[in-house]
Amino acid sequence: MLDDRHFEQLKKYFDAALRYLEENRPERVACWGFVTHIIEYAVGGAAENPPEASALEALDRFLSYVDSKRAKGRVVYATSSQIADLAFPM
Repeated sequence: MLDDRHFEQLKKYFDAALRYLEENRPERVACWGFVTHIIEYAVGGAAENPPEASALEALDRFLSYVDSKRAKGRVVYATSSQIADLAFPM
């Protein structure tokens, strides 16, 4: 089950990606994301079980951290199709 330790590691990856973009200003579209699954929050790791409140709270704290970077103009939210349109303009 995911907890704050896991999201602290994700924060490090996320912050490193932001630093790279700001230092190198690559010409290509850059994006960062992560995938998660319900079983990572469910009691006993079974999707049919209810989520553990503390796991969801850890996810919420991580997403709030990401959103704090958006509020500072360092992150833009986009759908996968929006990213594809930017990366591969017609």
